[in-house]
Amino acid sequence: MQSVLDQVWDALLPAMGPAPLPENPGAQKELARKLEGLAFPVPEGEPGSPMQGEVSGKRYAIEANPAGIESISFDFSEDGCLFNLKDGSGEEQAACGLGAWRVGTSSLLEHRPKKLVASGAWTARDTFAVTLRFYESPFCFTLACRLTGNRLRIDTKVNVSFGNLGYPPLDGQIL
Repeated sequence: MQSVLDQVWDALLPAMGPAPLPENPGAQKELARKLEGLAFPVPEGEPGSPMQGEVSGKRYAIEANPAGIESISFDFSEDGCLFNLKDGSGEEQAACGLGAWRVGTSSLLEHRPKKLVASGAWTARDTFAVTLRFYESPFCFTLACRLTGNRLRIDTKVNVSFGNLGYPPLDGQIL
């Protein structure tokens, strides 16, 4: 991290100059127009699957893992899913929209409360993908949750990192 900060101090800050730039109303209007149209695309997939009735409300015990995650559950409704995760610190949840974003706050994967938008989509009959965008930071996590029989496998990816972009898979089964 220090090398990134060194670059900011050595290259970026000196390039900004000693005084503010002059007003430019045309550029300001163009920037406002672009910012007005910015949006996070909703994850691609189906809003429902025959599987969701089979797994909704069931808790999956997760095998021992470096993250200390103990269990996970999904509670589906007509317009969303409550994604629940329990670890040694307690239980956290994120309300996910289906085909839409839900705004909330959660400590999921971040270990302290942060603002997020969350959405889920069925990318296959047996795979529910949860997308968590912590929008006051650069981080976006995607959890591909494959549900087969009484088993669950979660492959997690993060969009940016100073290290690995993937995490070891989580495996579990219905309690």
